[in-house]
Amino acid sequence: MLADVVKNDYLRDMDRYPLKHGESGETTNRETGKCNTFNYRFKKIGPDEKDRLYGEAYPIYLVQHHTVAKFERTVDIFTQEKSTVSAHYVIDTNGSVYRFVSDLYRAYHESVF
Repeated sequence: MLADVVKNDYLRDMDRYPLKHGESGETTNRETGKCNTFNYRFKKIGPDEKDRLYGEAYPIYLVQHHTVAKFERTVDIFTQEKSTVSAHYVIDTNGSVYRFVSDLYRAYHESVF
């Protein structure tokens, strides 16, 4: 099973560093050395899409990106306090899979570096 091989070294401990509904990880109760660049997934409801159910949406796509940075630099970028970018999973060149953001949350994909 994938869950048995995924490493959670950089996954934020949501029991110790929780988010309230609507909060973003990078602005609220950061955990040092972990990926904090994410927020709640939400499902839009209503015709104006203003009402939102936080934590009720599920991923429907798998997007694979290639980074030009080596694994160590990618970790550094994703765990910096000023970071505005993250990913749910990173696969190292040796095949190791690391989780940075739980599937329950939305990872940020905008970079200012």
